[in-house]
Amino acid sequence: MISGKRLRRRSVENVFEEIEECYNKYGIRNFFFRADTFTFDNKWAGALCDRIINSELYGKIEFTANARVDTLSDELLSKMKKAGCFMIVVGFESGSDETLKKIKKGTTVQDNINAAKMLKKAEIPFCGCFMIGFPWESEEDIIKTLKFMFTLDPDFMEIHIAMPYYGTQLYEECLKYNTVSSSAFGSDYFSPNTAGTQSVSIERVIKLKKKYNLRFYLRPKYITKKVFESIKTPRVLLSYWRHGMKLLRKNI
Repeated sequence: MISGKRLRRRSVENVFEEIEECYNKYGIRNFFFRADTFTFDNKWAGALCDRIINSELYGKIEFTANARVDTLSDELLSKMKKAGCFMIVVGFESGSDETLKKIKKGTTVQDNINAAKMLKKAEIPFCGCFMIGFPWESEEDIIKTLKFMFTLDPDFMEIHIAMPYYGTQLYEECLKYNTVSSSAFGSDYFSPNTAGTQSVSIERVIKLKKKYNLRFYLRPKYITKKVFESIKTPRVLLSYWRHGMKLLRKNI
């Protein structure tokens, strides 16, 4: 654990008052609730949405938030959508039940599928986060997760390489598999200390990541959908263009 195991919760009114101040004093209309899992407590999240819906801010602000697949419900998603939620970031992590169990995610592949279906039903766009390069994974395991992205078909996705931070259980697992390439001190997300997996080099893991990044975002059906979604909002269309060019530069 990096952030700790205890949930530290502010009151609904305290959070709402900050949102209200940001809107009235600084003209801020878009918010990102930075909590690791905004939906961890359905009752609290639902109460905040109700507070927004029943206030003068209703229809004037938008927000995005993080969520776990096992904390979503049709009722909560409906409230979030009504309160102005325009995007949810979800950590699906893997398309393998074995890997989900080993990393103690507490969820299953079927939970991932069910969550994606709920989000689509609620018509809330979602960004799916996936992780590859765990020390026990074979290339087939990695590709299984990468192909699973297409099954869930999120609006956006991110592929991350498993980073064995010092002091974590993953770090100990990497030591067992002899996949720690250097000292964890001074290493971070942008300069990982992993040598890959027991059978896949880090160079190959990175190559697979780039390959599936392009394969996902360069689908003609996906591009057409995003163009039509943003055709009436030039600012969004321009943003897609810029990020698309950045994606090409980083992955080709």
